Amino acid sequence: GNDRPPIDWLSTSNGPSARNFVPRTAVWLISHDGWRAAYGIMGLTWAVAGGLLVFLLFRSKQDAAVRESGADGKAAADQALAGVGARDGLRSVTFIKIAGAALAGEIVIVGIVVNIIPMVHEGGLSLEQAAWVAGVVGASAVIGKLVCGALVNRVGGQYIMAVLLALPIVTALILMEPGMTMLSASIAIAFLGFSSGGQLEMLVYLVARHFGLRAFGTIFGVIGGVLSLAVGV
Repeated sequence: GNDRPPIDWLSTSNGPSARNFVPRTAVWLISHDGWRAAYGIMGLTWAVAGGLLVFLLFRSKQDAAVRESGADGKAAADQALAGVGARDGLRSVTFIKIAGAALAGEIVIVGIVVNIIPMVHEGGLSLEQAAWVAGVVGASAVIGKLVCGALVNRVGGQYIMAVLLALPIVTALILMEPGMTMLSASIAIAFLGFSSGGQLEMLVYLVARHFGLRAFGTIFGVIGGVLSLAVGV
């Protein structure tokens, strides 16, 4: 029922403000090189930056001990880790529940996140305002991580995760209201970002809590694959 002509929000020259670096960069790359090139450039940029950070900075005392003592040290370190094995963990009902929650939650979140700018633009906001609203996701996700990390010492992780999975409902209800304003859109997306950041934090916690560290890399790696599947869907 919208009588306004469709607007190519990606190729317009009136791009978003510099307050939102990533949305602005995406719009600029797409308008100059097309979405395929932009997709590859942004993905490669984060892969290189993230890979270097992990390689250079992520070290533990256990890593140092393994390097110094060789194979015997590695065997002793593995034996000291508590928890279930990968096979038992991946075949458990608990893992199926966590993976199902991860799949459902990520599909909902990503389905909204990748469409934030056109959604709120069609709701009546300018492209600059839409890019500002999109930037709210990152800030609220950080807040979600911090808040959930503090709460999990006092409240059961399963209850926190249940609330996080329900928060996108609030986002959808706000976005469905007519007469969208920048404030209402920002509040809606803040709930979504909070849920996104908190869910990832709680997935790490729940996997470690229920399965221990013995096969944490393998089990959470499969959870990561589930998240990637959700993003693709």
